[in-house]
Amino acid sequence: MRKIDYVIKNLSPINFAEKSTDSIFYATKKYITGSALRGALAAQYITDNKLKEAHVDEGFNKLFLSN
Repeated sequence: MRKIDYVIKNLSPINFAEKSTDSIFYATKKYITGSALRGALAAQYITDNKLKEAHVDEGFNKLFLSN
């Protein structure tokens, strides 16, 4: 396993909500979740490679779907 340090700058406001103790309100997380980063990278991979069915692409599977 490798650790990669990087800085992410958002170009527009973002909000990652998490449920607070109050059942009505949501609080904003102070970090970007790993699943959000993975989803953004997967979406960019699909766009860059013009994939119609990403789940059948070997590269996509290796990068995003394998353990």
